[in-house]
Amino acid sequence: MTDAVGVLRKIVAEVGEWKIPPTPDNVKKLFTVNVKKLEDKLAKVFAKCRDMDVVKPLFEAYKTMIVTLYRDPNVEALYVKHTLMHMITLASLAKALGKNGDPVDLCSGAFKGVELEATLPYLNWWKIAFNELDEESRESLRQIAEDIVERTSLLDWELGGEEDLFRQLYEVLVEPETRRKIGEYYTPLWLVDRVLREFELRDKLVLDPFCGSGIVMTQAPKRV
Repeated sequence: MTDAVGVLRKIVAEVGEWKIPPTPDNVKKLFTVNVKKLEDKLAKVFAKCRDMDVVKPLFEAYKTMIVTLYRDPNVEALYVKHTLMHMITLASLAKALGKNGDPVDLCSGAFKGVELEATLPYLNWWKIAFNELDEESRESLRQIAEDIVERTSLLDWELGGEEDLFRQLYEVLVEPETRRKIGEYYTPLWLVDRVLREFELRDKLVLDPFCGSGIVMTQAPKRV
């Protein structure tokens, strides 16, 4: 039994249903258990291929951005964490759109019939390098992707609400000490609502240069 299947069975036993609403709490439950194993597997793959011609420029671009924005972060560890969250987010999007297929494709945004501009190339290094990797690394990546897709498949996206699903996921993947050091936090929905109530938004252009998961951008149109 895979780690993901064990997680799913535990949650199904708690809620009594095969499908659960995609709430922040349920997303956190899905990815709290054994997520460190996924991270460690991904880190080992990255360590083996970080100097490859197709990977190194992507990592260097990410490193330049992160070092410019933040104070002395552990760039490699953060790169792996952001990559894992990127994979989870894309797999979740695939399921929300009703897409099925190869877990590697679902975790990299390669959905048939859908053009996705949400995919970030510097975090998709693992898929870009996939065919050039050794068999052991490809198998590790496939196991990670299968685990992620198994977990996201439990969520019933037709029951989705207005909450920021990935805020708690980010807090699971990135430990408090790192978040304090780089000053990276997700804005809660109640605060977004309060801020938007202070402005007349009709016929206005709304910009959010540090949009995170886009909660301000998704809530603003509802206030017009």
